[in-house]
Amino acid sequence: MNDRYLFRVWDKRQNEYIEAPNPMPLLQANGLLAYFTNNPEAMDFYVVEFCIGLKDKTEKLIFENDIVDITVHANGFSQEHLIGIIATVKYSIQKAKFYLLDIKTKNEWEFYDIMSCEVIGNIHQDSHLLGGK
Repeated sequence: MNDRYLFRVWDKRQNEYIEAPNPMPLLQANGLLAYFTNNPEAMDFYVVEFCIGLKDKTEKLIFENDIVDITVHANGFSQEHLIGIIATVKYSIQKAKFYLLDIKTKNEWEFYDIMSCEVIGNIHQDSHLLGGK
């Protein structure tokens, strides 16, 4: 399960992900990227997005800030399903977990509620999927 410790870095200035064959050397023991060691202000220029350790239905890794198309159980364990919910992958520091935030209703979904999930973009490159942003 080495996928769990992967991350990607969005460069706000260049509007692109930093390409690296293996980004792990960029992460220091204190959790900061090597870029930030001598320049703490540089943290304003980058967004670190961690892999949640799961893959979507096409075997694509899911990262924080991905936009996903999900199907969920409508009422717990009932047979009723809600299809075509567009959500973003978020992390809650207070709850220490990843969750999904419905773009339209702002409902929060747990990953155990999900029947099907497909990554369709991310908040940086596909903001049009967020509904007018």
